[in-house]
Amino acid sequence: RHIPPNAVIVHGAKIHKPWNGTGSGGGDLTLVVTSWDDPDASFLLSHLEDGSHPFSNIVVMIPSGSDAPGLEVELPIPITYHNRNDDEFDYMDLCSATTAVPTDYYMLTNSYHRVRPNATPMM
Repeated sequence: RHIPPNAVIVHGAKIHKPWNGTGSGGGDLTLVVTSWDDPDASFLLSHLEDGSHPFSNIVVMIPSGSDAPGLEVELPIPITYHNRNDDEFDYMDLCSATTAVPTDYYMLTNSYHRVRPNATPMM
């Protein structure tokens, strides 16, 4: 089913509150990206170039043994790459990312998605 580009999809709008940036970690929020192949995270990261997002850090989860891809994207926030262990599957990124995330709060997406400008995460 096709979703028009101007559509707004809000999951959990009745049970979650919009992120207001006042968390115990000083309001910092890390975006964790599940990535599979080089350079599939580049597409998502290229949509964050203008800085109209709430993230203070980005952690890209990549397969074990993979090298951090060379990106043509310059972001004003730190990007780190974290290799999954040999025994970790991509669906474990939600848990595995905790050792790589420098903030109290983070949200997870995968490299197939795109973050809309001025997106407001829910907590």
